[in-house]
Amino acid sequence: MSDRPDLSAEMRCAIRGLDLHLELGALGRLAIPPPVVERGLVGASRIVVDDGFFEPGHEGKWTALICPVADDDGTLLDLVAFDPARPACWWLRTGIGRFLGQVKGRWDEGRQFLHPTPLSWLQSGGLGAVVLARDADEAKTLLSDLKEEVTVRSPSFGARLEAVTTPRPSLNVAVEVAA
Repeated sequence: MSDRPDLSAEMRCAIRGLDLHLELGALGRLAIPPPVVERGLVGASRIVVDDGFFEPGHEGKWTALICPVADDDGTLLDLVAFDPARPACWWLRTGIGRFLGQVKGRWDEGRQFLHPTPLSWLQSGGLGAVVLARDADEAKTLLSDLKEEVTVRSPSFGARLEAVTTPRPSLNVAVEVAA
């Protein structure tokens, strides 16, 4: 893997790659709302993976969705890539990013929404965050810094968070009811 990738250039290429790598309507079938695309929160690229990291490349085995990982000030830190058919498995570009999305600051009514996968984050319109931890120990460290209430929309994901957090944030498991 290269030492200092130009993340901005790679994300711009991935945004342009949406048309090249995904058939028309694929994002709609994945329930990713159009404003997510308009805000530049998703792109697509063929990727090569190696030990939890990825590089964009034409020789890549998979076409992945790519999301920018920024800090709360908007500085691009990393990129995360995932196969929409297996959204619980993802790869980072640099390994610096710890959260996809907003961690502090702009939260819906003061609650921190956490999502289990980058795909569910995209489906929410980019509201909340995904913990980009590699294992339970790293997740525990990252989540221990969250002091406010954490809201999830899946009881099983809430149970997984409770299992790895000590001290645990107050988890409010809000289950959405299908209309």
